[in-house]
Amino acid sequence: MDRLIDLLEKFGIEVVLLLGFSYAFYKFFFFSIREVKWDFTKRHDVLKNELEKINRQLTKINTQIKKIVEDIDNKNKK
Repeated sequence: MDRLIDLLEKFGIEVVLLLGFSYAFYKFFFFSIREVKWDFTKRHDVLKNELEKINRQLTKINTQIKKIVEDIDNKNKK
């Protein structure tokens, strides 16, 4: 314990600043990762819902095109 106190007396402010910086960097790093993950998940869900809507609309358009093509084929056969 005396050695630790001697080291703190010798390096005092540098050790405190280094520990403070390390803690702040740690908190910032993990906060950033959590926020990026949350934003990515939220954006992914929004885009997924939009893509599902587009797929439903494309399916409707595809069935309408098939009906039109069938009607044209039936008219050409007559």
